[in-house]
Amino acid sequence: MNNVNQKKKKRIIILSVLAVLVSITGWYGYTHTLSLVNQVRDARLYVAGFRGETLKTDSAEIYYYRGGEGAKKVLLVHGFGLGGATTWLDPMLGLESDLQFIVPDLMWFGESTGKVEPTLTNQARMMWKLCDELNFTPDLIAGISYGGFVSFEMLHQRPQGTKELLIINSPGPVFGANDVDSMCARAQVSKPEELFIPETVEALKHGFKFVFSAEPPIPDFLYRQIHANETLKNADIKKALMRELVENAAKYRQSNLSPYVKNKVLWCADDQVFPLRYGEKLADTLHAELAVLPNSGHVPNPKMRNEFLGLIRHFLVN
Repeated sequence: MNNVNQKKKKRIIILSVLAVLVSITGWYGYTHTLSLVNQVRDARLYVAGFRGETLKTDSAEIYYYRGGEGAKKVLLVHGFGLGGATTWLDPMLGLESDLQFIVPDLMWFGESTGKVEPTLTNQARMMWKLCDELNFTPDLIAGISYGGFVSFEMLHQRPQGTKELLIINSPGPVFGANDVDSMCARAQVSKPEELFIPETVEALKHGFKFVFSAEPPIPDFLYRQIHANETLKNADIKKALMRELVENAAKYRQSNLSPYVKNKVLWCADDQVFPLRYGEKLADTLHAELAVLPNSGHVPNPKMRNEFLGLIRHFLVN
């Protein structure tokens, strides 16, 4: 009988410990979902051959991923939101291995920081600094949204710094002060930083609905984590970046032409931030090929992943 009781007691203890561990794991997953998502992302990228490194200079620390072994070198520049790996995850995992990628976090986004004035000009300079330090001369620069503005400025600084330019959902030289006002009206905000660096979780939810052109299936607790860990990180500097871009729009409009490279434009059909008419106008201005991704807002619809990869592949390998 004593042996039976001891075994029963031992079983109860083991089950109790397991229950506690499950509870702790569940609590950690609930409170650290964003961190777990990023860890899974990094693990997938590691398996795919991408390695994360940090370039340290006197003026910045730039975190970047490098992967692929191909001869054609591609620099992927993210937009005003999450960092490079999250923005470009599908192309990084889904494109041919005969391409070589550098995927950085811009200053004050993701894991990168900077000690310089927050301007579009300095963002572009730091991207060239990264390329120079890594002995990486890009054959193609691809920029999405704010990353498109950075890419245009890079080509203004070095007109023949690359052979090809791919712009995704980023109007560049065809976007002016009146267009900023129209965008704010569509988004129901008074100024751009309210959309891109929202001060509250509710404002973040409103912004996500606007940029996805739909209500994304994101639970409230994850919105709170995104807002606390991503949106509010370097928020004041990001607001300064956005204000500088708007205030100097006329100057950047004059410099954001790239006649020395082969231009390509990819746009999402249902983009509310920069509607398709801007993509059509940009392609006409740059004499560029235009491809349109259907059923997608400013952020490409995850359900259109294969179609998005097909268009990216077409532009990167042709």
